[in-house]
Amino acid sequence: MNIHKKGNTYRYDFYFKNKRYRKAGFQTKKDAKIAMNLKLSELIDGYDSSNETSFVDYYNQWLEVTKEGNVTDTTFRRYKSAIRIFEDCFGNIPLTKIDLIAYRRFLKKYGEGYFLNNGALRPRTTNTVSKLHNCLFQALESAVDQGIIKRNPAINARPRGLRKPQEVTEKYMELEQLKNLINYVRDKPHLSYLCIYILIITGSRFTPIRKLRYEHLDYENSTIYIDDQKNKYSPRKLKVRKEDMNYIRSILSRYPINKNGYIFHNTTNFITYKSVNNVMKEFCLKNRYSLYTLKSLRHTHCSYLLANGMSIQYISKRLGHADILTTYRVYSHLIKEYEYEEDNQMLNYLDNLFKI
Repeated sequence: MNIHKKGNTYRYDFYFKNKRYRKAGFQTKKDAKIAMNLKLSELIDGYDSSNETSFVDYYNQWLEVTKEGNVTDTTFRRYKSAIRIFEDCFGNIPLTKIDLIAYRRFLKKYGEGYFLNNGALRPRTTNTVSKLHNCLFQALESAVDQGIIKRNPAINARPRGLRKPQEVTEKYMELEQLKNLINYVRDKPHLSYLCIYILIITGSRFTPIRKLRYEHLDYENSTIYIDDQKNKYSPRKLKVRKEDMNYIRSILSRYPINKNGYIFHNTTNFITYKSVNNVMKEFCLKNRYSLYTLKSLRHTHCSYLLANGMSIQYISKRLGHADILTTYRVYSHLIKEYEYEEDNQMLNYLDNLFKI
């Protein structure tokens, strides 16, 4: 379920049971959100807003309307898992009976390692607890928007886990490997290969490319609009080479235009993360490389820009980060590598300064 700004007005756009619902012309984002939630209420077939309606029932119907077909398979499984964890703690508690204290106690217990562990106690990381909280918070906030409950019991909750996260350094490709991948995906005129090509040249996350629309491609100005909803800075226009735009156009010309406006969508579903990532796996196995993922392409894009002297401010904006601190945090190990090289370069400059 998405709200977009087009021109000076806002519109909502979502799918329910393989049918698309959208409406434009709202003056503010808030107006579009209110209208969207009213429509959502109409579509939830047989929904009972009485005090006895369980949160589990409401959540599952909310999930079908707002997330199914609109998020990656991995993300959808996370949402499904969240309600199983909730149900393990609360059972079929009515939506109106969830209070702030009970919800926070639930998050605390989950961080300590309770629920869905067959009686074993396995502490979780703060990141894991935060992902669970985010899933449930959205559904509860939707219930507030629809007037079913007055206040979101998950508001201002602070997820905390007891287990320390493992340090994971996302792999990035060497330049020769990246060039080989470009040649590999350009060799086959399939949409899954085109998806990888666009990920390479933009450094985007997978989801906004998955939902790329024909209107997002500006062939005249050689830009691609990334409708990323990660944060308010994520929607952005990215400059790419004219040659890249011509290549994209040549591949798309081989396929009929989808009436729904989405490039990577058939009559029922969006292209899946798995199908695109399988192309990456096939490429890596064929060339005996380490198994890189689609996320590695974003990491590689950043690495390549850093290596070629692009400023961290520009890179942060291109990647759609909320602020430059996010870029430093996510890519700190890469930045340190290039800072080391710059230190050596600076010492050479100083040596030259003192040479007689």
